[in-house]
Amino acid sequence: MEHKTDDDYIQKTHNTERFSVEHPHITWVLLIATLLWGVYGYTSMPQRKDPDIPVREAQIIIPWPGMVTEKVEQLVTRPIELKVAENVHIKKIESTSRVGLSVITVELDDKVTDTDKQFDDIKYRLDSIHDLPEGAGPIQFFKDYGNTAALMLTVASPKVSGVEIALRARDIEKAIRQVRQQALTGPEERRVTLVVGFPISIIPRIVHPSIDRFAAYIQKAGLTRDVRLIEGPGFVGIDGATTASDAQIMDFLDRFIRERLRASELHPDVWEPVLIRDPAETAAVLAQHPGDKYSYREMDDFTKLIERTLLGVTVALDKTPIVTKVSRSGVLDEVVWMEYSQERLASYGGNVTKLPDILKARNIAVPGGVLEVEGKEVTVQPSGEFKSAKEIDNVMMAVTANGVPVYLRDVAEIYRGYESPPRFLNFFTSRGAQDQWQRSRAITVAVQMRAGEKIGVFGKAVDSALADLKKILPEDLIMVRTSDQPLQVKENIDLFMNSLYEAIALVVLVSWLGFWSWRLALMMSISIPLTLGMTFGMMYLLGIDLQQVSIASLIIALGLLV
Repeated sequence: MEHKTDDDYIQKTHNTERFSVEHPHITWVLLIATLLWGVYGYTSMPQRKDPDIPVREAQIIIPWPGMVTEKVEQLVTRPIELKVAENVHIKKIESTSRVGLSVITVELDDKVTDTDKQFDDIKYRLDSIHDLPEGAGPIQFFKDYGNTAALMLTVASPKVSGVEIALRARDIEKAIRQVRQQALTGPEERRVTLVVGFPISIIPRIVHPSIDRFAAYIQKAGLTRDVRLIEGPGFVGIDGATTASDAQIMDFLDRFIRERLRASELHPDVWEPVLIRDPAETAAVLAQHPGDKYSYREMDDFTKLIERTLLGVTVALDKTPIVTKVSRSGVLDEVVWMEYSQERLASYGGNVTKLPDILKARNIAVPGGVLEVEGKEVTVQPSGEFKSAKEIDNVMMAVTANGVPVYLRDVAEIYRGYESPPRFLNFFTSRGAQDQWQRSRAITVAVQMRAGEKIGVFGKAVDSALADLKKILPEDLIMVRTSDQPLQVKENIDLFMNSLYEAIALVVLVSWLGFWSWRLALMMSISIPLTLGMTFGMMYLLGIDLQQVSIASLIIALGLLV
């Protein structure tokens, strides 16, 4: 074999290095193109905190209040399982039947790539079920409980201000002094007043039944006597003569709430009860136990406005909605309560079984059709739908033998309240002005970002919308970010950039100390951003988004490269 000299290798060997040296203009074009490709991929690829992992499980919940487990299994769970099993891509179906509730979990086959399509098919099959027993349902289908919120905003009520406490204390002190002018007190007894406050928007009569029961209970137990009721805007209470201490009375109240009061009788908007012995100290006592300023109904209105605003957030360039879903946790649904006396209803010839039919006949919520007038179509809107609780009061339910109409207000007390018992209550705990922990009622708003968007753009758009909302919402309303993915992604990217700067600095330092050549050090330092440029470009082509898993991989790869 003929030996090749160095000149032969130089003249006849062709590789990438030689081509780059002999054609520097092409090399520079490719270098700049690669860097631009990486910059374009980095600025264009989606950014989020967590990787997108398809959820293959869905859950079906069907309530049937009051029904035994066997009936729930036979008449609800089993038919729905058979209907869901008609989908050929189902891998597993698990169900749990309890008293008044059926829970079914569905898992798709691992070979399914388009999970949304199969979940939609299951939803259509569930919607076709119309033969469930009376009282069962509705069928609730959850397929996106695996999605994570890009932003969680906790909206909490502040405590009442000092001005409101002073105004409330003035009314309470006046009521206490008035009732004690006619009170009877023994030689060893002292008058004490138990006061329960609540927001001004709450009607005092809603809290009255609980206070009346406690007044009767505490008198019967012999702890107090000569108990008198006080009430005013935003408060109710009882005043009585007693020899017991404050601690004994509060322990008795706690025992009464645990043993004698049902959960449905505890109004969620009431404040912590306080004891007042000297009317002159009313303001000081209230200041030590301030209540929440806003009721759950007002908090519901505030968060509804936030929900509608965030759903309308769009990207500035093409006006594409960037928010796909906004959910709220801790909302108490409002209901209308009707409290009636069976004897009073019977005295007017009424029947409780006919009340639902009477209300349905009056509460018309169906379309009225279209009327053609002179070639134009006019939509007819029926006016029978209830708009307030007062309209329910005015519903006529019967007529006496003398022809006198009997209205619902004559036999029942109708008022607005909350669903009872509440299914879920949310609270926000923070440090108060006196460095003490305090708890306030709250509602958490979870915001989900549309897939394929950049979390930084999402964060700026939401920040702008919330800044505009603060001009409309009360100034003292508390809004705290309990989970902020835009901030977390920014911190992860900053961590990666710091690692990049450190890597470049280490490469330059080691090359300079090892070879004493600034050209070699410069060439090796340029290789790091060039490699990242190719990496970001390929990530963009392959549809890999920038999230904490890919960032961690880049940091590890950067360490190996160095």
